[in-house]
Amino acid sequence: MAATNSTRAQLPEGFAGQIEPLLPDDFEAFLASFDHPRSRGLRLNPAKTTWDELAPLLGFERTPLAWCADGSVVVDGVSLGRHPAHLAGLFYLQEPSSMAVAAALRPEPGWVVADLAAAPGGKTTHLASLVGPSGLVVANEVVGSRLRPLHDNLDRWGATNVVTTSLPVESMVAPTGGFDGVVLDAPCTGEALFRRDPTAIRHWSPAAVEGAARRQAALLAQAARLVHPGGVLVYSTCSFNRAENEDRIAELVTGSDQWEIEDCTWLGGSHGQSPSTSTGTGTTAAPATERTARFWPHRGPGEGQFVARLRRLGAAPPGSHDLQWPSARHRRSVDRRPVGRSSGEPSSGERSRRGSNVEATRHRPLLDPTAAWHEFRVAFVPGFGGADTQLEVRGDWIFATPPTAAGLAWPELRRPGLPLGRIRPGRFEPHPALANTLDPNQVRSVVSWPGDHPDLSAYLRGETVSDPGPDGGVLICYHRWGLGWARRSRGILKNALPPHLRRQASGLAPRRQR
Repeated sequence: MAATNSTRAQLPEGFAGQIEPLLPDDFEAFLASFDHPRSRGLRLNPAKTTWDELAPLLGFERTPLAWCADGSVVVDGVSLGRHPAHLAGLFYLQEPSSMAVAAALRPEPGWVVADLAAAPGGKTTHLASLVGPSGLVVANEVVGSRLRPLHDNLDRWGATNVVTTSLPVESMVAPTGGFDGVVLDAPCTGEALFRRDPTAIRHWSPAAVEGAARRQAALLAQAARLVHPGGVLVYSTCSFNRAENEDRIAELVTGSDQWEIEDCTWLGGSHGQSPSTSTGTGTTAAPATERTARFWPHRGPGEGQFVARLRRLGAAPPGSHDLQWPSARHRRSVDRRPVGRSSGEPSSGERSRRGSNVEATRHRPLLDPTAAWHEFRVAFVPGFGGADTQLEVRGDWIFATPPTAAGLAWPELRRPGLPLGRIRPGRFEPHPALANTLDPNQVRSVVSWPGDHPDLSAYLRGETVSDPGPDGGVLICYHRWGLGWARRSRGILKNALPPHLRRQASGLAPRRQR
């Protein structure tokens, strides 16, 4: 390979010196891996399909991953981003070793967990599957511009048990007693991204590692306070050096009687390293950081990941699953910070102009949102939900809130649940997330196409399609999975797929947001 195209030849000065002591036996193989094709993977959505059903649609058999029951390596040369099965949420495209992060939490069904750095949604969708419909995921993404891809991925997944926030970690609050589990995939120098992201190479330096380590230490301390006694904290990075990984875990547990490092090498990765920093003197035992897991790009599929699982010692508080969220006067004040940079609309209609959920409520809807939703449900989606569905109205938008999130109506929530739709002049406009959640047998009018049908391609491009039948709303499906909405009028399906989803389906770059 020519040197100009060699990632190895472009590795930053000082990087090799930090990593070589960690790999005394196969450091050369590690360096050589940077000039190998990067790993790709996918994770199946168990709520929608099985691998036996999905494999024929994709055209290849599964290559399992030891650390993720629903994961697979993607065959080289196979393009899946625009596949209808992806657009319908049957799988999530995710780098193989990163699937170990949510898997390491091992949440039980019904757990209430927090994903503190959620975008673009790989960990959040994985956690949503693991905790099940009786659980809850609070997905936090502090960078407002990253909420849209997070919401888009949640929409495709059909995630009905997720709420989202956009807060600094120090402003996060937990239910009384704490979360059952917290995942912190911490911002890092991204050394495992070198072979797919040249900017990560340009931004790397020993000083950048030190700065990242300081920020990670602060985030880890804030994350730790959110876990109840008996709960689990998972910390991870996509970097290889000790300063961002084992040293951070050693610092948290050294001299503390609250935390224990639990083994997570069962995931399939290599054992972690001993910390490079001093852990104390006298009789203080060295932290057992060899119980952490490392995924190296030359030892298995994946770009690389560090994963640590920690248990907060003590018994869970009685009734910890009977959620009681702090009242406003007991929460940290975030009033100085705007609720958000979008108008409060979900992802299909999000704008990047300034605004807030509060501003959205100033525009009075022409119809009562709850009444309009119930009328739409009875007329078009009689099999979805019912009178016991918990609803929340925000301006002219209406959401179905997870049952576990009762009492969680924080003003800080960017999404309080599944967006059902919004009020438009004289009608209710359903949201794409609702389409991705529905089964055809729940809907009164359905049009279904296989992947090679020309009308499906035309629909995904945003075109109108001829289709005889009664006028009214129609759920468009890929086989038996909802993709989006259309309105039939005089034998023509008028396309209701949002423009940014059409661009995704066609492979075009998204328009720059103002």
